[in-house]
Amino acid sequence: LTAQNAQLIETQHALEASRDRYVDLYDFAPIGFMTINVSGMIREINLTGAALLQRERSKIIGFPFSSFVADSDKPCFSQHLRECRDNGGTSATVELALKGAGPAAYLQLVTRRHGGHDDEPRVLLTALIDITQRKRLERERREAEEARDTLTRDREIARARADAKDRFFATLSHELRTP
Repeated sequence: LTAQNAQLIETQHALEASRDRYVDLYDFAPIGFMTINVSGMIREINLTGAALLQRERSKIIGFPFSSFVADSDKPCFSQHLRECRDNGGTSATVELALKGAGPAAYLQLVTRRHGGHDDEPRVLLTALIDITQRKRLERERREAEEARDTLTRDREIARARADAKDRFFATLSHELRTP
C-alpha cells in the first residue's frame, strides 16, 4: 500500500510537471493560439493572442472574434468560418485587418477543425500570426513602385518636350538661314 501510494504521488507530480510545461508552451508561444467554436466565439486564447488583440485574456473569452475584425474584413472572416466548418481536417488560411484605436494591425489566421466525435464538441483551433510588418512593407514597396513609375513617365515627358524644342529650334534655324 505504501509503494502504491508513493507511485501515485510520483505519477501526480509527473502529471503536474507535464501540465506546467504545456501551460508554458501554450501561453508563452511566439504566436497567438485560440480555440473558437464553429460560430466564431472565443473559448480559449493564449497570452500572445490576447496581446495581439490588445485586451486582457479574461475580457476576450466568450466574445465573438468578429468583434475584433475590421468591418471591411468581416465577410472574409465569415467565409473563413464556413470553409473551416465544411472542410474536414484540412487547415484554412485568411488575412484580416483588426480594428482598434492604434495603427492598423493585420493577422493571418490558420485554422483547423478539431473534435466533433462522440460527445466532444467541434471547435476550431486557430493560430494568430502577426503580419502587420509584412503588410506595411508591401504598402511601402507598392508606393515606391508607383513613385518610380511616375518619375519614369515624367522623365519621358521631359525628354519628349526637349526633343520637340530641339526640332522647333532646328526648323527655326533652318528657316532663318534659308528663307
